[in-house]
Amino acid sequence: MSNLYAGLDRYELARTLGDNFERFVDPEAPGFLTLDYLQYIALGLAGNQFTLADQVLVLEVLNRAGFAASLDLDEKGESNRKFDRQDIHNYQDALFTEHEERTAGPDAR
Repeated sequence: MSNLYAGLDRYELARTLGDNFERFVDPEAPGFLTLDYLQYIALGLAGNQFTLADQVLVLEVLNRAGFAASLDLDEKGESNRKFDRQDIHNYQDALFTEHEERTAGPDAR
C-alpha cells in the first residue's frame, strides 16, 4: 500500500492525526496518545480494531522526521513520550502561517 499521508505537510498531518485522535488514545493513558501505543498499532499488535490505513497514518507520524518529537514535549520542553489533543492544536497553531503560505496559490501572494 502506498503511503496515503506522505504528501501531507506537517500541518495537514497534525490535522489528520487530531481528526483521528480518539481512535489512537492509549487505553493505559486515557486522553493521551503515547509513542509506545502508536508503535504497537504500527506493528499490528493492537488488535483488529485498526485498519491498514490507521497503521499507515501512525507509521507516517512516527517516521516523519521530527514530527512526533515536536508533539512530545511537555511544558518544560522535555520528552514524556505522550501528547494530548491540546499538544496537537498547539503544534498546528505554530505551523499555520507556513501552511497557509504553501497552500495559498499564486493569486494570494
